[in-house]
Amino acid sequence: MNDEARYSKKRKIRGLKNKAACVERWRRAELTPDWEKFERNGYLSSLITAGPWDFRLPRQPPIRLVRQIIHGLLDVYEEWSAFARPEVDDLLIMLRWPELTKSSVKMVSASQRPFYDELSRFTAEGEGLMKRGFPAKFGLELLERLLGQYHWQECLSSYLSPILKGGDVSLYDETRRYWIGRRLSSVSLNSGPLP
Repeated sequence: MNDEARYSKKRKIRGLKNKAACVERWRRAELTPDWEKFERNGYLSSLITAGPWDFRLPRQPPIRLVRQIIHGLLDVYEEWSAFARPEVDDLLIMLRWPELTKSSVKMVSASQRPFYDELSRFTAEGEGLMKRGFPAKFGLELLERLLGQYHWQECLSSYLSPILKGGDVSLYDETRRYWIGRRLSSVSLNSGPLP
């Protein structure tokens, strides 16, 4: 073995095939909506539960699994839109970056719609900031699927300030962004025109 191969900066990711299989199991388990839960809560959320990146750990999966997870979210969205019932008022994808493990697909009833409309209050354009767009590391195939089939609104993560008191004061974190996406051909839902 030559010195160049011995001291390569590439690190082995242990159990990568096993982790990819976990992501695939999560995707398949989420393809069918849980209508009892939707009727009970007024919304349904598909959160990523493919360890070790679930439970809201700050770690990011390798980029190969990042792409697989995002494709999984899009697959879940498309399956849920095919199952949509009249009581579903909106169906959306929340894609977070760099906090990918907090991304999800949301199915929302009319009673919960105001809460989810509030999530898109802080947009990059509305705050006078440039849109960053999706990271190039997502890869061409995934970017074509994201941009060609969905309408996206780039938002800033907001939080209540512990310093400023009095009133409803929210600040936003410019470094942490998320995108709210809806399929361009989504006509079966009651979400109205896209913003």
